[in-house]
Amino acid sequence: MSPQRATGKYQLLDPLSPEDYAALETDILERGVMMPIEFDEDGNVIDGHHRLAICEKHGITDYPSVVRKGWTEQQKRTHSRRMNLARRQLTAKQRRRLVEAELRDSPADSNRKIGATLGVDHKTVATVRRDLETTGEIPHLDVVTGMNGKPYKRTPRRRSPNPTGEIPRDAEGNPVPDGLVDVFRMMPELIAITNELRQLKRRMLDLGPLEKKKQNIKRLVDQLHALIVAMTPKNVHGDCGGRGCDDCGGLGYSTGAAQQIADAVDQIS
Repeated sequence: MSPQRATGKYQLLDPLSPEDYAALETDILERGVMMPIEFDEDGNVIDGHHRLAICEKHGITDYPSVVRKGWTEQQKRTHSRRMNLARRQLTAKQRRRLVEAELRDSPADSNRKIGATLGVDHKTVATVRRDLETTGEIPHLDVVTGMNGKPYKRTPRRRSPNPTGEIPRDAEGNPVPDGLVDVFRMMPELIAITNELRQLKRRMLDLGPLEKKKQNIKRLVDQLHALIVAMTPKNVHGDCGGRGCDDCGGLGYSTGAAQQIADAVDQIS
């Protein structure tokens, strides 16, 4: 039997996959609803559409619930996005869609404010904002509202490390897709950073005493170095042609060091 489709005014993402729906259904039948289903004062579900659908399917009526009173439409949509980003295992494309929707709702909020609201990196918000401004989907604003509610002038975008405008080429000598031009132009900066890290490590080796602290700092520098090297674009990801997919982490390019970056992140965390 196919899963019951969860719909609603604030169901802002695609329904769960049959596998995820079945796993949630099994968990609810075994343990009950662990997180309250959230409604507004008019009875619309803000968060918990799938939980409610499963409860209705099995005649469960004693589930925990919360009524959010006095919220604006924008507050309800933002809350729904934030909860989806916090709980669901989303693809890069799904995460981007939620950030895009928030920017369309709140283009006057700063990247840091939106990032903190949704629980995503403000640099991700900045990238999505730039794309939406370029296509005219949101206005380009010189002043935005910060996290403290005060207006701030936006920082001008840094000039490209490749001022000549020459189109970068991948490891095979082919021009990279338009969406990846800026990424590949960052390579000189990434190389410069790795060189600085090497110099820093050499200076740390001359610190003298405090051997244990010195080795800890050296280890962290090595991890940062590995992380930067792993994220340096090497080639357009062939399977998606640079458009971004789950296999390349949504980057659109391959790094040739997927395990290295995974190990580095595990060690840092």
